[in-house]
Amino acid sequence: MVTYHYDGADGMDDKLSRLSRMADEEDETSYAAYTYLGAGTITQVAHPAVDGGLNLSYGSCGTYAGWDRFGRVVGQTWTVDDDPVDSYTYTYDGNS
Repeated sequence: MVTYHYDGADGMDDKLSRLSRMADEEDETSYAAYTYLGAGTITQVAHPAVDGGLNLSYGSCGTYAGWDRFGRVVGQTWTVDDDPVDSYTYTYDGNS
């Protein structure tokens, strides 16, 4: 059975009601883990159950260059074993 975790009872994720990970408690498999910037902006999603560890991140080299000044996604990268396997960039017109 997959369960949703919100960190410990006194943790920041629990206080902000934001999901920290999804896991199967019976076989201790973690399917997804989330890293946040501020209260709710996801900066990384890790999928440790995938061979090599599939990760989605926004920005690069520890910076948050994956968003524009309006908070819209402009870049994301998928990695396996820390090697980029796919990358996307987005642009917006005047109507977003």
